[in-house]
Amino acid sequence: MREGKYWVPINGEWMKVPDEAVVEHEGSPTGDVVVWDVVLNGTVYIRCFVPGGGA
Repeated sequence: MREGKYWVPINGEWMKVPDEAVVEHEGSPTGDVVVWDVVLNGTVYIRCFVPGGGA
């Protein structure tokens, strides 16, 4: 079992979503999971994560 509340696949690799990137209690406007990630110097950073389920 993986530790962490949320994990997402990015480029074929499962990555833990940092707690500070999770947007809780707002809901997704599309009802889908939203992940914003950036790559800096070859390292992937998850900047924002909104769980699915809609508002």
